[in-house]
Amino acid sequence: LATHKAILDHLAEIAQKARPGDFVYLHFSGHGSQQPAKVDANEPDGRDEVFLAADTEMAPKDNPTYMPNVLTDDEIGAGLKAIRKAGAFVWVVFDNCHSGTATRGAPDEADVAERKIEPADMGIPDSAFAAPAEEESDTRAAPMAAASSDDAGNADEGGLVAFFAAQSTETTPE
Repeated sequence: LATHKAILDHLAEIAQKARPGDFVYLHFSGHGSQQPAKVDANEPDGRDEVFLAADTEMAPKDNPTYMPNVLTDDEIGAGLKAIRKAGAFVWVVFDNCHSGTATRGAPDEADVAERKIEPADMGIPDSAFAAPAEEESDTRAAPMAAASSDDAGNADEGGLVAFFAAQSTETTPE
């Protein structure tokens, strides 16, 4: 199953096996949402975009801020960066809401259905987004959208092409 741990383990395994000149294709298809950013410095809107892994759980009622087992944009960014640092060229497709910077349309407005999971649907109230995130104190990987621009000058690192089904603030019409 595409659990949080399994996805991270597979990304790490790919990074370990990747060699300069390799081509790596990754495809994330499923549901996406948002939650308050744990580290505010790399999220201008104060939100982490998240991919809901197979074992994602509702936000606990005693701390309705974070959903257990979601894959954050920071975690995905770190996984992609590790593969690229091995010299592999990464081609990645994100087919989920809140996935990035490109959109896909539907042929006719009448055929559009919004299939979305709001943070509130997962137990995170709107009030959780009002609290400031922690200040960044450790060295963290760049979020997935910034992974290609941060290291453009590193000749040893592989390239990155990414396709996104929706902007980070959008749901994906179907």
